[in-house]
Amino acid sequence: MTSGRWQDRFSSAKIAILLFFTIVLCVGALPSYLKGQLPSTSAIGNVQLQAISTIMDEGLTLEGWDNIEVTTLELGSYTWLQQTIQGQDATPNAQRQALVFVHPQKSPSGTSSLPQTEWSDIEGVLSRQGMVTLDAWNWLSFPAVPRTSDGSKADSELIHARFYRVVTPQQTYATVAWYDWSEGGHYSGAHWFLADLRAQIAGTRRPWAAVTLLMPIEARGNIEASRDLATNLAQTIHIALGDAGLAEAAP
Repeated sequence: MTSGRWQDRFSSAKIAILLFFTIVLCVGALPSYLKGQLPSTSAIGNVQLQAISTIMDEGLTLEGWDNIEVTTLELGSYTWLQQTIQGQDATPNAQRQALVFVHPQKSPSGTSSLPQTEWSDIEGVLSRQGMVTLDAWNWLSFPAVPRTSDGSKADSELIHARFYRVVTPQQTYATVAWYDWSEGGHYSGAHWFLADLRAQIAGTRRPWAAVTLLMPIEARGNIEASRDLATNLAQTIHIALGDAGLAEAAP
């Protein structure tokens, strides 16, 4: 047998072993997730959940933005923060408003501790304005860690959010939606599952929050014109969630 063939077989064997242990790990953990049980002792404590839940009363503090109104909405079986914000006078976004909806994790265990598809709840709020159309589907990405003081990007996991247009009879919105956690975020709950599995193994589990950002634009306007602002504001929300308790590690 040549050394090249031996190396190929050795590499294939390593890949097979890695896949085997990955499947065993996932198969062992998945039934617990489906039952709402968390298979690790690295549980999220009530102190962490209480810290992040305070935003429901106080709202988020967003750099460069003032809070115009902070309230809560009961949507189905979930309670959401609804926050109206406006750019501060000294910023390029002065007088520009946006709506922020946040649903933080409420329970350390059980099915209510798992992120599900909450976006339809927000669409229900908008449907009160009449017929709602969702289109121009796209993605928006930004680093979980902001740029450093010299303008460079630190090594960080990217947050991938859904970026799309919402059209109602009264208003058109450029919309960003994602699940947010300390080290990252994604629109899909499946990505949270994998990130949470890694955190359990490392003993660094943290809460999550569902976020929807709506920025009013001109009637049936092009959302790409708002991409930069949406990206910066979404990252500002991520940082504010971390300050509010999302970055608190499990004890």
